[in-house]
Amino acid sequence: MDATTAPADATREGEWVLLEIFGHRRHFGLLTEIERFGSKLARMDEYRPGEDQPANTHYYGGAAIFSITPITEDSARRQTAYFTPPAVQSLPAPDDEEQPF
Repeated sequence: MDATTAPADATREGEWVLLEIFGHRRHFGLLTEIERFGSKLARMDEYRPGEDQPANTHYYGGAAIFSITPITEDSARRQTAYFTPPAVQSLPAPDDEEQPF
């Protein structure tokens, strides 16, 4: 089964892990091995608590992996919720008046 036919939900086979990548990236989620572009890749799906679809999906080659630590599904989901980026804030729109500079 390739990545285009693999089910996207949390019921697919895999292992719940903390995946550490060279370059100081950490992911908590469901790890599976897939083949894309003629190469084996690690597919990491990050799930938030109570959601069936992944919040994020990352693909890495085997050489990029520093460490894999098995954890529980509940722990992985809680960590993903904890590391959700804050809401994006923006500055107010400028006034319509011409600026003196």
